[in-house]
Amino acid sequence: MQYIIIINLVISAIVFVGTSVVFYDKGRKAERAEWQTGQAVFIASVEKVKAESKARIEKQQKKHEEILLTVMVEHNAKTEKLNSDIDKFRRVGLRYKATAHSNCRAGAREAEGTSTLAQENQYELPEGITRRLSEIGKHAEEVQELRNNLIDICGEHLQVYDNDKKQ
Repeated sequence: MQYIIIINLVISAIVFVGTSVVFYDKGRKAERAEWQTGQAVFIASVEKVKAESKARIEKQQKKHEEILLTVMVEHNAKTEKLNSDIDKFRRVGLRYKATAHSNCRAGAREAEGTSTLAQENQYELPEGITRRLSEIGKHAEEVQELRNNLIDICGEHLQVYDNDKKQ
């Protein structure tokens, strides 16, 4: 009889251990499935946020590229106009007026194609001075143009003090 009790205890222990292993495995699999479901939801939400962020970034980049292209086109057009104006002044030459009794005429050559009355009072600046003044004027116009472009682009982010406007 003792053998039967021992055999019953061994069989009960085997059944208990087997049942425990089966339930433990099912619980582990259920917990893992729940965790994986949560991770899948989290990964899906992260991917959605990444896609939305990427779309916003691409939209912003496109907007900035359009602004930059517009600014570049405007800048090139204004630079061409500036260069043509400066070339015109170089061809014609810069002139100044002087009264008939002033001593400004010394060393200056007379302007071509002007009336006799105007020849007495209008003189052309030397070529070196004309060239240097046109370079300074061109540089000043370019700096002003760059300033205006920066104000146009960054104006919404900066507080700009405009010295051109009288208060």
